[in-house]
Amino acid sequence: MPKQAEGYAPDADAAADRAAQDTAAAEESAAQAEFSADYARNSAYQAAEARDRAQADHSPLNGTRKYGAYTEDADTGAIRGLIYAPFAQYVRDVHPLDAEVDGT
Repeated sequence: MPKQAEGYAPDADAAADRAAQDTAAAEESAAQAEFSADYARNSAYQAAEARDRAQADHSPLNGTRKYGAYTEDADTGAIRGLIYAPFAQYVRDVHPLDAEVDGT
């Protein structure tokens, strides 16, 4: 049997293997954490975009325009006035409110 070097511990190879496995596991955990953080950021970004789109689609100005409730200046696009009947229809359809135009 060959003589072992002084200071050599028989478990040194096993300890080195365990250390290598621990390092690999730590690197895998770090990669998974980075992926999870990227996924969370992307999800938050998509949620914010969806919220902004929903708010824009349901804003009173955009909604009432779809119903023809506003008149606009042809040259400037500025809003000139509200037409009550289409606005009342918008309120009934989009918001659960009872709205009607008084004909007097």
